[in-house]
Amino acid sequence: QPAAPTSSSLLHRSEDATQTVERLRHDLLENFITAATALTPTTGSRFTQRPYNARQVEKWLAQLAHHLHWQEKEGRSPDAPSGMSGVNLAPHLLWPIGGHLLPRLLHTFAATTLLIILFMLLVPPNTWADNIRHWVWLLSDRQWAPATGLALIVLLCGYELYALPSYAWTKWPTPNISPPEKIPIRNRMTSITFGLAIGLVVGLVGGLAIGLVVGLVVGPVGGLAIGLAAGLGYERRSWEPRAEVTSPHRAVHSDLAVGFAVGLTVGLAGGLAGGLAGLTSGLAGAFAVGIAAGLVFGLVGGFGSSHGGGVRYMFGVALAAMHGRLPWRFAAFCQWACVAGLLRVAGASYQFRHRELQEWLIINR
Repeated sequence: QPAAPTSSSLLHRSEDATQTVERLRHDLLENFITAATALTPTTGSRFTQRPYNARQVEKWLAQLAHHLHWQEKEGRSPDAPSGMSGVNLAPHLLWPIGGHLLPRLLHTFAATTLLIILFMLLVPPNTWADNIRHWVWLLSDRQWAPATGLALIVLLCGYELYALPSYAWTKWPTPNISPPEKIPIRNRMTSITFGLAIGLVVGLVGGLAIGLVVGLVVGPVGGLAIGLAAGLGYERRSWEPRAEVTSPHRAVHSDLAVGFAVGLTVGLAGGLAGGLAGLTSGLAGAFAVGIAAGLVFGLVGGFGSSHGGGVRYMFGVALAAMHGRLPWRFAAFCQWACVAGLLRVAGASYQFRHRELQEWLIINR
């Protein structure tokens, strides 16, 4: 075992006191990550199945430090999102580590592609010509109500093709979070009942335009879907720096889960309603279209949501991990880094445990 360094071995004759302090500070910070990694094992723990390498940890932390340096400058712009600073690492603001343009392009492309697939599932391309001829016939027969209803459906689809990609292209999407307190079942049931009532009214009004049978079927099923979606999203609100969450990653994980769940619920109900109303080939077709459309609509609900902070985070971190800038299991790494004394939780964000380490990584790495 090597002997402990003495005061004479730590001093250099060519240095003054200030230079000695600065050199020792540099040496301590240079070895700090290596020591913390060695003292905080990961094998067989909840963090990862493979031990972290000190060199990798230093590289990942350096990426976070440089990103904070960029955030500090970007945060001065008028359109900077809430919570952007040179100190706080909010997970949904880390996507630029994967590239300032590619995550946005992938997010928009995924939302647009899934929306087109959804439309093709609900209205197959081989039926377009028949639908157009049917609409022309309705106009020639002066059946204004059903013709207007079909035209409104087409306009709505066109609007969705514009709106969802626009939402996905938003530079700084913000995730929605649930309140920290447990919501009473009575409040959720009230929200579900209210949504059911709205769905019934909309379905019946639509039935007068397209067909009473369709309205009587689509109304209750669509209303149930709206009610369940309203219950799932009850009292969810946008992320903010002082939000009370169990962990900083909880916001993006919850945003993804609720977005997909709401989309899946509405999609399954919509496909089933269409099948039962005779828009598909009977009950078997209803379930087939309902499951397919529900899965795709669930993805659309998550990928194209205006609160798509979770999806943007997913694309950004995945691209960063592909280039070795961040680990694949980034949330687990942040938890481990907090245990190792490298990071800490500060409200809804992470921070470097020691500001000196953050500044040293920016300058030296």
